[in-house]
Amino acid sequence: MNLVTEIACAKLCVDRPSCRSLFYEDGKCFLTDANITDRAQLAPRDNVKHYGKVSVTRIAAEGCSVRGFVYHPRGNICYRNRTTTRHTWHMASKVCKADGGALMKVDTEEKHKFMVTYGESTQLSLWIGGKGKVNWIWFDGTPIVKFYWQQSGKDGWPANCCLSYRWSDGQYRWDDANCNSPRGFFCEVPVKR
Repeated sequence: MNLVTEIACAKLCVDRPSCRSLFYEDGKCFLTDANITDRAQLAPRDNVKHYGKVSVTRIAAEGCSVRGFVYHPRGNICYRNRTTTRHTWHMASKVCKADGGALMKVDTEEKHKFMVTYGESTQLSLWIGGKGKVNWIWFDGTPIVKFYWQQSGKDGWPANCCLSYRWSDGQYRWDDANCNSPRGFFCEVPVKR
């Protein structure tokens, strides 16, 4: 498999739970389920780099930190916490864009769990990158296919709504909210490849 960077190779290992280490040589990435800790176990070639799981996570994180974002391996995301400033959904979206990212796209169970863990400790209402009324879409125009609504479901605002997380009835789930309500938010950028 040809890869441009070691960061992309590390991301592949992070994404695969069974991966214990990787070898990187001249743009080629080789993942292994073996936990090789002794360099003597490797073929004696100077241009082959070997990384264990801890180093792999560190390399994947480098793609975030250079841009001021933080890497979170559980969701395999680069995010910036913007919960101390409160903006409308549209202004929050502009702030994230100025940072080189977008409002968080909670399109995986891992990202949802990341947000729930944060929300259970803070109970803050936070914008994420979806909007709509009947047909819900992410900021990039892709349809939302997995929903994490409150037990009570959507509130049914009369106009277009924007997605947020909200603490209600002992749970931190999605809420359709008036886009003009000021809230905190999370920005994200793709993990650098």
